[in-house]
Amino acid sequence: MSHGFVSTGNLLVIVVILAHQKMRTTTNFFLANLAFADMCVGIFCVYPNLYTRLWKHWPLGTFMCRLYNFVMGTSYTASVLILVVIAIERYLAILMPFKCRQLLTQRRLVVTIVVIWVLAMSNNAWKFALSRVIVIGADFHLCSLNHEFIWYYDVANIVLWYVTPLCVITFIYVRICLTLWRSATSRAVNVELRNLSRDATRATRLCVVDARTTHCVTEISDADERRNGAVTPRDAVAMPARRVKSIESCAARKKPPGARRAPDETAMLARKRVVRLLIVVVVTFAVCVLPYHVTVLLPFPIYYRCLPVLTGVSFVLLYLQSGINPVLYAILSDRFRTSMKEVFRCRRSPRPNRSSACYSYTTAPTTGGNSSSL
Repeated sequence: MSHGFVSTGNLLVIVVILAHQKMRTTTNFFLANLAFADMCVGIFCVYPNLYTRLWKHWPLGTFMCRLYNFVMGTSYTASVLILVVIAIERYLAILMPFKCRQLLTQRRLVVTIVVIWVLAMSNNAWKFALSRVIVIGADFHLCSLNHEFIWYYDVANIVLWYVTPLCVITFIYVRICLTLWRSATSRAVNVELRNLSRDATRATRLCVVDARTTHCVTEISDADERRNGAVTPRDAVAMPARRVKSIESCAARKKPPGARRAPDETAMLARKRVVRLLIVVVVTFAVCVLPYHVTVLLPFPIYYRCLPVLTGVSFVLLYLQSGINPVLYAILSDRFRTSMKEVFRCRRSPRPNRSSACYSYTTAPTTGGNSSSL
C-alpha cells in the first residue's frame, strides 16, 4: 500500500504536468523532477525496507542492496537541490522579473536539472560500491553500509545537505514574503489615493489615508456634509473618532458580487498562493527528514537499544515525505486539481503562447514571471 501511495501519487503529478501545456511552467518543471525523485524511492526503496523491518531479513541480494542505498541517497540529494533551485527561481521571478526572463531560458533549465542529477549521483556513487549484504547466523541477512567513515559522512551529510540548504531556502522565502507584503501594502495605498482624487466630492463612503494606516470611513455626520456641500480628505482626517460610526480596512474591503479583480491584484494573489504552497512543501520535507538525521547521529548504545522504534518511525516519516507532496498539491492548488480532473476526463488544454522560461499563463499581465504554477 505504501509502495503504491508513493509511486502512484508522484506519477500522477508528472502526468498532469506533461499532459497540460498550461502546467508546463518553470516551477512545475522542477516539481516534476522532484516527483520523479520521490517516485524512484517508492519503486526501489519502500518495499525492500518494509520487508526488512517486518521479517528482519534482506531477501534481494547484493545488487539490489547496492541499488537501494544508491537510489535512496541520490533521491534525497536531488530533492534538496531541487528545492533550493525552486526557491532561487521564485526569488528571481518575483524580485527580478526582467532578469529572470533573460537567465532562465529553456536550455539553461535543462542544463540545471542535468547538473542536479549528476551531482546527486556522484555524491552517492560510493554507496553503490561499498554496500554489501552481511550474513549473521544461518538465516539473517542485512543490507549494510558499515564502514569506518560512515559516521563522519552522516555528520557531513546533515550539514551539507540538510542544515545549509534549509538556511538558504529560509532566507530566500523570507525575502520573498517581505517583498510580497510590501508590494501588496503599497498597491493598496496607491489604489486608495487614486480613489480619493476621484471621489473628493460629497462621499458617503470615503477612504482616508493618514500617517499610520489606511481606513474607510463609512458614515459621516450631516454637519460635515452640509459644509459647502462636500467633504474633503483633510476634513475626514480631522474628524474625531466619535463622529465615525464604522471604520474598516480599505485593503480588506469586500468587492461587490461579480466584480473582477485588477490584473496586478490577480497576479499578486497567484504569486502568494505559489509561495505558500512551496513553503509548505519545504517545511514538510524538513520535518519528515529530521528524525532520520537525528537517528543516525545517536550514540551506538542508545541506537542499538531503541533500534526498532527509532528506525521504524524515521523511515516511515522519510517515505511519507516522498508521497505527501501530491496530496499537498491537491489540497493547496486549485490549478492542479482542475488539471488532474481534465486528465481523468481525457481533455487537453489549449497551447499557451510563451516566449521564455519565465512565462505566465494567466490572462492578466504580470511582471513577476511565472505566477500560475501548481
